[in-house]
Amino acid sequence: MFSFLKGRRELVLFCGAWAAFALLLAVKIKFDVPNSMKDWPQLISVLQSDAFEDIAGDLLIGLISAYFFYLVIDLFPRRRTESKTKGILSTLLSSIVETFLHDRITAHAEPLGKFHELETEEISQSKQILDGKPELRQLISLAFIAKWGYPKFSNSLQLAVSLGVDHARVWLDLTDCVARIKEHGDRADRTKLLGQMIDLINTFGKPEIDQAVKDEAFMWQYMMRDDMKKFIALAEEWQALCH
Repeated sequence: MFSFLKGRRELVLFCGAWAAFALLLAVKIKFDVPNSMKDWPQLISVLQSDAFEDIAGDLLIGLISAYFFYLVIDLFPRRRTESKTKGILSTLLSSIVETFLHDRITAHAEPLGKFHELETEEISQSKQILDGKPELRQLISLAFIAKWGYPKFSNSLQLAVSLGVDHARVWLDLTDCVARIKEHGDRADRTKLLGQMIDLINTFGKPEIDQAVKDEAFMWQYMMRDDMKKFIALAEEWQALCH
């Protein structure tokens, strides 16, 4: 219910509005004068006058009204937009992670709507796989989805900027990771290595590496795995920023 109070600024404004409401009640109700103030009759006369009640009351009502309109016109619509923006960007992150995790080698041909928002469990599973030895099919799927996803990541920077400077910084780093993964795939394609690895998978039905391309493929896998580790770490940082 009070999720909009996560930011320090919003909490200060919320407390300020309630303080203004408490002062408004004090002005309108006109509590009895405490003994410590009875030595200042002129001050008491001013504070209890109708003029002071009208001026102070109108100012406090104005502050409370301004905060109410700020919530209705600015904050709540902005938070709804931010929530939708986070959902889109989270789905874009998930397209990379989900494709790698489930070696969906044809995922690059699917629209973004076929993916779901990124889940913490998927990040944990990806870390576990990357700490071991990912299958060749998973890395090839990753190369394909990075080529498909890089333009989307690059064009989505403005969405990340709308969420804040920290979000923009992490999104830039994520985009760099996707660009590097895409470049690894493009380089393997230019040198025919990618085609040879795909032939191995199609021929034997499992990600084994032929002796003729073993060294080159090993280095390619190492670079892909290293950049995917960086991507997963940044995706985890992104999730922490969004929650």
